[in-house]
Amino acid sequence: MNAPTIRHAPDPLTVAAAALLGLTLLFMVQGYFGIDHDAVLYLGEALRLRLPGILDRDLFFVHGSQGQYTLFPHLVAWALDRIDAGALFLWGTAVGLLFFAAASWYALRSLLPSGQRWLPWMALLCLPTAYGAYRIFGYAEPYFTPRLYAEPLCLLAIALLTRRHWARAAACLLLAALLHPLQALAAVLIAWLWLLLGDRRWLHVLWALPILAALGLVGVRPFSGLFLRMDPAMQQLAHEVTGQLFLDRWRTADLQAVGFDAAVLLYAARQFAGDARRWSMGALLGLGLALLANLVLVDVLRLALPAGLQFWRVHWLAHWFAMAWIGVLLQRDTAARDWPRLGLLALALTLAYGVPGWSWVPVALVYAGWPRLQPRLRPVMRVLLGGAAALAVLLVFFDYLGQIREAFRLARFQLLAFPFDRALFTFPAVTLAVVLGLGALWRRSGRVVHSALLVLLLPFAAYAGLRWDSRPALHRALEAHSFQPELFGPVLPESAQVYWEQASSVANWLVINRADYYSPQQLSGLVFSPGAAQDARARMDRMRPLREEADRCMLAAASSADSSPPAPCQISDAAMRQACAPSADSPPPDYLVLPYRQPQPARGAWSFRDPLATPPVRTFWLYACRDILAATPAVPPRGVP
Repeated sequence: MNAPTIRHAPDPLTVAAAALLGLTLLFMVQGYFGIDHDAVLYLGEALRLRLPGILDRDLFFVHGSQGQYTLFPHLVAWALDRIDAGALFLWGTAVGLLFFAAASWYALRSLLPSGQRWLPWMALLCLPTAYGAYRIFGYAEPYFTPRLYAEPLCLLAIALLTRRHWARAAACLLLAALLHPLQALAAVLIAWLWLLLGDRRWLHVLWALPILAALGLVGVRPFSGLFLRMDPAMQQLAHEVTGQLFLDRWRTADLQAVGFDAAVLLYAARQFAGDARRWSMGALLGLGLALLANLVLVDVLRLALPAGLQFWRVHWLAHWFAMAWIGVLLQRDTAARDWPRLGLLALALTLAYGVPGWSWVPVALVYAGWPRLQPRLRPVMRVLLGGAAALAVLLVFFDYLGQIREAFRLARFQLLAFPFDRALFTFPAVTLAVVLGLGALWRRSGRVVHSALLVLLLPFAAYAGLRWDSRPALHRALEAHSFQPELFGPVLPESAQVYWEQASSVANWLVINRADYYSPQQLSGLVFSPGAAQDARARMDRMRPLREEADRCMLAAASSADSSPPAPCQISDAAMRQACAPSADSPPPDYLVLPYRQPQPARGAWSFRDPLATPPVRTFWLYACRDILAATPAVPPRGVP
């Protein structure tokens, strides 16, 4: 595709302003919430290296885990000897985001000519990053995980391959694989297809497949899992708690996002030339092959190793390319001053990521056919069509604004509880309007206005930096009390299994350094832990009454009037006893940590300040199961015959 280029390098002021705006929006959109999401699991892997005698008893580790496939926990364990965990994960996340921004820019420099890179870079930093199912994964995640560093390494490899620096590209892919094999596998597949599109001799790589199959047949690990089906218990539990592994569990919104990315890649492959076209085709073919393999090997055959390989993760890199090409299309349409077509692009993007269903498809078809349609339309019709597209985007935005305002109201208009400001910038059209508006103003202005705009950007950047660290009070408090097994007073036995309500595994692993009896996060690595399903199911069933009552208590507290504190809540004797009573299915926890003062005797308590709570001091109490059984009558929990 042809687009105007800038023949002279931009002045330093332009570079500084462009970089500042991009990074400001990146940190505004990708807020940091502490050691959360998958960062919890990698923290656990690192702590297990330091406390093997304790954490080897944890549900997440007792049946094996994913830590054996990555170098990352060893690096984190080494760093934890030298820096506080809270600071390590915060600054590790910030550096990872900067690394991603730099690697994306370097990749775009290799793929696109000068003058066509800034808007694609901004699109990568600001447009939706989610891939896969349920919007729980995204590239450039604001969490300290190996994905955050493996992804930029893969992007560097793409840039180096495009520049024909084969050895350095291979080194980047190898390093990415040492950090996160699954993300690197996606890049390897797309890179292989890119090479194959240029030279069919790369088909010889397929000779590796029968070799891998032979290793699986003779039982060499991990290839033995190629022909090992998930047992019924693991299959059922994985289907329930890790539905993203199975395409038949994906929602319509997930499938339409994949479809939109595929449509963008196909359109780009028809419009672009050279390496950009080859990468588009490679990403499109890689996405199709990966989803087909996932459908056959995982959804249909239920094979263990393919489930763990998570072929659908190829979507992360396909989505990266799609968002970059959206930026290229924005560049083309704004340079041509084709505002109706720009409105159609904004509407298709808005519908694809904001409205369930396939309403974006006809809009995308009109956009793709615009060169043929435009000459047949009168100027007034083109204006009306562009205005209708803009109005539709505005209506979707008003609906979105109402949703986030309601969430903000339920959070009592507290930015710490609900980041209303950040939510505004996650709406694609808002970010695009800011970027395109400032870009147009910059191009039409002189050096004096440039200096003024740069000065105005500084407080926005400072605000984004101050708002970036959005850790909830509980996360801050837990991270501030790392390695304090005496937190509740008595130091628990190293063999203790502790259930901590309303807190992630960070509370047990990092703070009191004990095994976590049960947390939903521990099930994230289920496919890497053969035999874990039965144990996990037994613990889930045991703790279900207590968890359901705790959820009702949280709901009652959230819905209480602003002017009055919530009524004191307690877990029923029956639910407490079921949590602690011995059974043939699984041993009970040794201790419970609850945010409620129970009639049973407590072994200790820990309090911290939470400005969003009512009252602003929250307390967790430590209970021993032996005390609960001694003090609680043996009655069945509600709903249990």
